[in-house]
Amino acid sequence: MLLNNKLQTAQRLLQTLARRRKKGFTLIELLVVVVVLAILIGLLVPAVMKAVGNAREASVAAEINQLAQALADFKSRYGIYPPSRVVLVENGNYSSTNLPSVSPKLIARTLSAFRRLFPRMVLSTSGAVPGVSATSYYDFNGNHNMDGAYILDGPECLVFFLGGIPQTTANGMGLTGFGKDPVNPMTSATPGSWPYSANRTPLLFEFNNGRLDDVLPLTGTALPNTNRNGVPEYHDGLGGQAGTIQGLYAYFSAYEGSGYDPDDVNFAEADETLALPAIYGAFMTANAATNTGVSTARPDLIASAAPNPYATDVPVPQLANGQVDNSSALSFRPRSYQNPQTFQLISSGRDYYFGIGGQYVSNSTGERLPFNLASVSPSATLQTIDATIAVTSAVGQKAIDPQIRMRERDNITNFSGGRLE
Repeated sequence: MLLNNKLQTAQRLLQTLARRRKKGFTLIELLVVVVVLAILIGLLVPAVMKAVGNAREASVAAEINQLAQALADFKSRYGIYPPSRVVLVENGNYSSTNLPSVSPKLIARTLSAFRRLFPRMVLSTSGAVPGVSATSYYDFNGNHNMDGAYILDGPECLVFFLGGIPQTTANGMGLTGFGKDPVNPMTSATPGSWPYSANRTPLLFEFNNGRLDDVLPLTGTALPNTNRNGVPEYHDGLGGQAGTIQGLYAYFSAYEGSGYDPDDVNFAEADETLALPAIYGAFMTANAATNTGVSTARPDLIASAAPNPYATDVPVPQLANGQVDNSSALSFRPRSYQNPQTFQLISSGRDYYFGIGGQYVSNSTGERLPFNLASVSPSATLQTIDATIAVTSAVGQKAIDPQIRMRERDNITNFSGGRLE
């Protein structure tokens, strides 16, 4: 009897184990599950990444709108939009003797802007400014030293005029507005033996301090600076590398309708072969502030590394050596720009490449940003936009690489309502 009970118990145990084994997964079943999960993840991850990327681009577009509103507020307060290139002289001496290497046009532009923005500042074109000393000067960059002259380009002007005097602390860079002393608004917000004022103007835009970055001077400046000038630029938040031009907002002023100056943002940008510097485009402007004309006969035509501001017509034809092709009638046609009365704000997008700029047609349905080359003379189809492309014409011009403008498709601007394409 006892033996039978044990046998029955053992039999029930074996049946239970058998049932449990039937409920488990075989190795093949597990492999099928793993494969299905991998396929689902492979389909899901790109969709999630695209959604995240689109959200980040939307955030940049929204921030560009906020910056545009801040620039409009600036104009309401001061009567003009901020210039996008100025030369700063902390002792106030803007004489040609003190600035022998700076274009007279840039000096005149700077003085015109500052006399409208800060009319009681004493700025001299004939020599030293009375009263300037080690404790009385214009501390534009907030470093508590009276520095030599330095130039602010478009990205720096955007931050400087909307945010005021920079301040560097142990926690990084910040902005402090301008001092309310009308004679010297360029005072520090830090007490010390330098120009100081605790009474400050409010910032017109609340910059994210973590995205302020004082990068090395860009190409095309008239002064041979080798150090950072202390005035930061602003990254667009798409992840550009700190300390580089990647992801900086580009700002161009139209100077109240008098014309864009492509020299205001000179970013030396790699071409498709990753050679530096490489990309050029020529645009006509009436107020070029440096003597960088590509043709001695046409000083109003200048070559500028990317990004040139956006126009509604084709770039000016150039020769292989970078000079304007004066044989083409297009070289003498006035440029027509986007936002001709206000400004252009440009983010380089996810790939951090601005491209060459130039013609942009908002209703384009093509695969790339147009040049409308079919509607102009044959010589216009050979405009130089890339200094490394092999010469393909007997007259020494270089052919357009049809892919070079693809990098502009993800650029985000204030006049396109988001991405260019």
